[in-house]
Amino acid sequence: MKKVFLLILLFIVSFAKAQDFNAYYSTAQKALESGMYRKAYDNATKAIELNVSSSEARWMRVKSSLTANAPVEYFKTAILDLNTILSNNPNDATAFKYLALAEKELASSIFRYKTGNDYLTNSEVHYNNAISACENAIKIDPFLKEELQYSIKEIKREIVRIKES
Repeated sequence: MKKVFLLILLFIVSFAKAQDFNAYYSTAQKALESGMYRKAYDNATKAIELNVSSSEARWMRVKSSLTANAPVEYFKTAILDLNTILSNNPNDATAFKYLALAEKELASSIFRYKTGNDYLTNSEVHYNNAISACENAIKIDPFLKEELQYSIKEIKREIVRIKES
């Protein structure tokens, strides 16, 4: 009888978590579609807390992170989410493309705002990570080459600018 009770209790808790996850995910999706990026980010984060293995919720948070005027922490979170997505699907060219964008934005922000004592080195590291992500995306999907070649050239110009600083 005790085992049955525990099993029923576990089922109820799991069902409630699933309901909460769906509510947060749905709210995040609606907020993203409405351009309410902070709300989308916060609700996607809550959904991930309830289901850490949800790639969909991680993608939602990535999309809400890579927006104009996003805080530096959002870029860092996007990089973590994309690396988690890639650990589950290492042949996802789109994830590598977004990873390149997140790394590039983080590098640019670090350099622009001179964040930290080693801001020049850190910027260069993230720019190089962006180039690697672009190259990985192109290896997986050669059709991305034309689009990402421009990004690679732009990133290399930024690295030269850092070295001249």
